[in-house]
Amino acid sequence: MDPDMTDKEKMEIFIGVRRRDYRRMLEKARPCLVDAYAGA
Repeated sequence: MDPDMTDKEKMEIFIGVRRRDYRRMLEKARPCLVDAYAGA
């Protein structure tokens, strides 16, 4: 990160990274959840 960035800019980047990680986690989890429901 650039030391000259404002706190708002840092938060926007942090939130963007968290959102991307969360979406990736959901995409990995989705097939497992589908298999669990299909087997029940």
